[in-house]
Amino acid sequence: MRFRTIQAQLASIVLVLCVTAMDRPVDAAECRAIFAAPGALGPPAGTDRAPCAEALLAILFKRSLPAADAEIHVLQMRLAPDAAGEDNAFVSFQIASPERRRLCPDSSEAADMQVHFVRDPASGWIDLDSRGSFDPGECGQWTYWSDQEVADRVQPPSFQALSPAERAGVHDVGRSDSDRKAILDAVREANADLNDRVPIVFVVDLLRSDGQTAYFRGSVLRKMDGRPIDAAIWGPCEQEPDTAVLEALLEKRNGHWQAVKANRCSDDVFLTDKERLRYRLFVMDK
Repeated sequence: MRFRTIQAQLASIVLVLCVTAMDRPVDAAECRAIFAAPGALGPPAGTDRAPCAEALLAILFKRSLPAADAEIHVLQMRLAPDAAGEDNAFVSFQIASPERRRLCPDSSEAADMQVHFVRDPASGWIDLDSRGSFDPGECGQWTYWSDQEVADRVQPPSFQALSPAERAGVHDVGRSDSDRKAILDAVREANADLNDRVPIVFVVDLLRSDGQTAYFRGSVLRKMDGRPIDAAIWGPCEQEPDTAVLEALLEKRNGHWQAVKANRCSDDVFLTDKERLRYRLFVMDK
């Protein structure tokens, strides 16, 4: 099966594709010649992006099929190799009926769906992640990637590489920092149920603060001998005591640090997409 291009306005990066069929190979050869220089988020000027968009979306539609009469309006394509040299593509599009009625007509977002494609050396192009849905019942339920999040996915930033101005007062809390003990005590308080059963200490992987907000990520051990917590003491958790990743988001209120969000047991993602964007500097890799 194939795509039929109904309209193309490449100056504004708007393509209108009518989904009639899908038999594109997963290698998406149409994308090979249009990749930007390393670190860029777009192909060279004047490049025709339509064939690559059609090929990539055909891969998505083999797994998740829109309505037979749906029109796919591609709003934006971003293409770039990531830090490891793997090709990445981000396609944002609207979904409409033949009468041009948008799937989510009341949405404040430009796109109904965003899809992150990555080219695997063995398997070819795959749709790695997405935001949005073909189901109109899910309109308004999604958080979409911002331009900053897309850029961070392609080239994950390093906190140490940022300038002081870019860090905006956020800093790693070292052993000599006056707030370190108070922050860790607050994390311990957030895990008081465990600390009451056996005194605990933390192995800090990441501890970062701006003086009013702090983020902790690390593991926990028994204080008496530095060994992992016994399973019987640990309690019923999705994470195992010897591999558990503890996280906490803290705020300084009335001069005292308090955990406003903490996790020890769940193996779910700790922060929502909106929270990760808000606390981007705190959770950024070293």
